Amino acid sequence: VLLDASYLRLSALTLSWNLPTKWISPVCENLRVYATCNNLFTWTPYKGYDPETGEDYPSAKMYVIGVNATF
Repeated sequence: VLLDASYLRLSALTLSWNLPTKWISPVCENLRVYATCNNLFTWTPYKGYDPETGEDYPSAKMYVIGVNATF
């Protein structure tokens, strides 16, 4: 059986925000808040979970939130 393994994938997305200097100037020089997501979305007519690898289990999703500060 031949399957259509075409797909559209959102594999990585990062959103970040640098806080204004006037809000953080007494404490630090720079402050960035961010969120990163991996393997968010896969759209495919393929019957399995992952058309890229052909595996029968879904790709693991990962969510990370964090803060970068410069003092």
